[in-house]
Amino acid sequence: MDKDVAIVIGISEYPSLGTSYRVDWAVKSAQMFFDWAVSDGEVTDGHHLLLLSGPGNPLSKSNIDDEVGKFLDSIQILDFRRLYFFFAGHGTAPQMEEDGSAFLLSEDSAFRKSKCLNRGEYEQCLRKMTSFSQQFLFFEACRNVDLHFAGYGPTWCEVEPASHIVDQYRYYATKHGGYANQGKEGGLFTEVVIDGLRGGAANAHGQVTVLGLRDHLESNIRALSTKAGFAEQSPDFGSTSGINVSLVSVAPRPQLVIIQVESLGIESVTIYDKNYVEIEKGIFSALVRDVRLMLQPGQYIVEPKGAGTPRILNVPETTLVTL
Repeated sequence: MDKDVAIVIGISEYPSLGTSYRVDWAVKSAQMFFDWAVSDGEVTDGHHLLLLSGPGNPLSKSNIDDEVGKFLDSIQILDFRRLYFFFAGHGTAPQMEEDGSAFLLSEDSAFRKSKCLNRGEYEQCLRKMTSFSQQFLFFEACRNVDLHFAGYGPTWCEVEPASHIVDQYRYYATKHGGYANQGKEGGLFTEVVIDGLRGGAANAHGQVTVLGLRDHLESNIRALSTKAGFAEQSPDFGSTSGINVSLVSVAPRPQLVIIQVESLGIESVTIYDKNYVEIEKGIFSALVRDVRLMLQPGQYIVEPKGAGTPRILNVPETTLVTL
């Protein structure tokens, strides 16, 4: 079985809507996700499709459907572990979004003459693809209500309920009615996704799980959006499976651990790993009453000198020790 497949789309140009609709960071976001997929992910040559808007490469709805349809046809006889689908660009939503029918704007989208992608119907069609047992979908797009637009399903698929049982996990930059904001280079959502996949969302065992990434997005995007002066951006998540699978395995990130003393009788402290190999030593004084260090997740022994008894430290469950 081959490993993974990626379909990545980024649209920054919207000539029919005017220059105010240009969104430079959409293409940057798509490129960022693609770079992760082919480097840190397990997507190999020939198993990815990258579509970026730009001069000589108009990403109309028909062009997107043609390229995606041809690509899926070329790999349908193979078996893969999973599909990554990523879209960055403008998006809108109807007044009600109960069936998931938000809209992703293609380059030729225009007011009241819309040729948008109906996100819900694309999700349904992808679920029919029997080449993948898992699918991870990421949408870097707004979902603000705008009644000027309407969306249509893909031309490469008859939209109907999927008979093939596939685990599909969907990450959205924002909830219904919300906006997706720009980050430092790409979209804020994309930047936090990549940070999570590269270890920011990893648990103590170095696993980035479906729900771990969801929680990482929720906590960080809310905080970063308000810090940047935007209205709070709240990401969204949907799934056809209740299984909390692992997306990737990474080296766990070190955690900040603080060891502070209240007893004046403690002169110093030594930190050992679980095999009793010395890791760090801290000296206390009347002015210095704590030791700060970065530790990988795991079990440690904190041994004070002068007073007190040794403590077992489990990182990241415990990151503050008082002696």
